[in-house]
Amino acid sequence: MPAGSIELGVLVRPVGLKGEVKLALDADFWDEALDSRRLEIEEPNGMRPVRVLSSRAAKGGLVLRLDGVSDRDAAEALRDCPLRLRGEPDVPLPESPRPFQVLGMRVFVKGGGQLG
Repeated sequence: MPAGSIELGVLVRPVGLKGEVKLALDADFWDEALDSRRLEIEEPNGMRPVRVLSSRAAKGGLVLRLDGVSDRDAAEALRDCPLRLRGEPDVPLPESPRPFQVLGMRVFVKGGGQLG
């Protein structure tokens, strides 16, 4: 994972003929992240900025329509590519903490001892 990014999920396959892709959600995913202006797709040749035009629920994830992905061939080229949010989130954070928010934090028990 590139430093300073949050993996939201993986684009697992095309859906239909108009360029939609299915996103398998990661534990760090939250809905508002799709509105970020810092979304990127990690392609084999590097990172590519992307904007989500629409999303809808699907079994096991979401179906996304992405700017610049207009046909099945373009969607197929994104198979197995992670969707990431680069840098600090520029959208409201999730109500319940996600792993990226607590990673590296110290945890103490009532008696004052530290876990881990």
